[in-house]
Amino acid sequence: MNNKIKVLIVEDEPMIARGIETMISQYSNGFKVIGICRNGLEGLEKIKAAFPNLVFTDIRMPVMDGLDMIKGANQLEQIPHFIILTGYEEFTYAQSALHLGVKNYLLKPLEFDSLLNTLNDFKKSYYAEIRQHQNKCIRDLIYNGNFISNSSVLDGYYITFLFIYYGFVIDNTYDELNISRELVKNLDLSFIADIEKQQNIWIYCNKGRHYNECIFTIVSCSDLKCTLSPIITAFQSHIETTESYRNIVVSKTTNNISTLSTIMNECCVYALSTIPFGVSKTMIDKNQVNTDPIFVSLEVQQLCQQIPSKATKEIVESFCIKTIDWWRTKQIAQFQLHNDLRYILSQMLQKSSTLLTSYLSATEMISISDNFDALYDNLLHSLYLIFNLSDQTQKKDSLAIVQRVKKYLDQNYTQPITYKDFYELFGYNEKYISLLFKTEYNISPSKYVSRLRIELSKQLLMEHPQMTLKEVAELSGFADSFYFSRVFKVSEGVSPSNFQKNYFQNY
Repeated sequence: MNNKIKVLIVEDEPMIARGIETMISQYSNGFKVIGICRNGLEGLEKIKAAFPNLVFTDIRMPVMDGLDMIKGANQLEQIPHFIILTGYEEFTYAQSALHLGVKNYLLKPLEFDSLLNTLNDFKKSYYAEIRQHQNKCIRDLIYNGNFISNSSVLDGYYITFLFIYYGFVIDNTYDELNISRELVKNLDLSFIADIEKQQNIWIYCNKGRHYNECIFTIVSCSDLKCTLSPIITAFQSHIETTESYRNIVVSKTTNNISTLSTIMNECCVYALSTIPFGVSKTMIDKNQVNTDPIFVSLEVQQLCQQIPSKATKEIVESFCIKTIDWWRTKQIAQFQLHNDLRYILSQMLQKSSTLLTSYLSATEMISISDNFDALYDNLLHSLYLIFNLSDQTQKKDSLAIVQRVKKYLDQNYTQPITYKDFYELFGYNEKYISLLFKTEYNISPSKYVSRLRIELSKQLLMEHPQMTLKEVAELSGFADSFYFSRVFKVSEGVSPSNFQKNYFQNY
């Protein structure tokens, strides 16, 4: 997939210039000759006006020679690549031009195979470079919200974003142990090369701003509307997993790079406000974002009003069943679910006489619930705690369990840990352990691990200033330096580098 590479020929011998033009036009796919100039001065003016990607130039020409033209072009904002045409008597002179950024040189008289091989080699390296710069621009957009690098490498291309979320979409920076992180980290992307070749496109894969989010950027020379379907089908067949539900949101296609940030944000908001909880969905070209305020569901308000201050287990169980069934029937979106859960917890705490300070928040409850059945269990156990309906024997057993869990996390927090490990280690699933842990220590296992990792990273930043952020992140147990920086800033209010700088300034 490519836009044609624009070629300028600067050569004072017409026969050689026409010969190169003919060979490029007839035998080398992917190149377009945009002009022939007879001397270096004409060539420099054409470079300024037409922005060629590749310039073939002779060295010795009237008015201005090839090397002076190259020196002039090197002062421009957009510098083309150069290939020198030289005779044997100029060979040493041509070699000295390599320090000016000249990519290669060809000996006169030109041989067809030599020119063709040079063009093919250039095309490979040129598009590899373009892809590298394009992905850097896209990463700037994802992680900084705007372009830091020169975004002109995206000009003329059509761009579509494909977002993949494993599990819930709600942002939870501290959910260190959720299996979704591992699913994103271990995605098998080998199928992408085949899609690129079949559909004549480029695809860039980047981790999203949320740990369970993966963003694929599809770049094409033409509008993708007619070819999106097979691309999406290929993604659907390769990213399925039995360990979590997944959601795909596909943006509209645009060739206006100034709208990319808005489109990306619209897709994120759409995912949060529209995608149903607990089921896998694919939403295509959904750019109409509902900006209406989200209120607590009327049905949830009515169900909460029916709960007395001294609720029994039967009343709580009935409430949970009715609430979950209503959410399931309505295919409630995750924003709405989060809002409803916060309301339920707030109302039940007001009704209860128990002074409870440790319970799962709405976000934590959703983050450890892969489906409505799991959400029912977590909501039920939370309300048992709020209304003090757990028996004493169960509380003693629970304390022993969470003490074992805490000891394990204290000893292994720098290693890869996921909730999936809990059942094998302790005989209980992650949802139950998270609930018990939060109740006992007023912090979820995920946040506890994150806190331990942050404290270690601060120690490393202060004691080992020679370490890179990547090394600090890895030694502290974080999956990558970007995520580490984000979590660190949320926790400490400053970036790791600024934390280190402030420490040594005040040392």
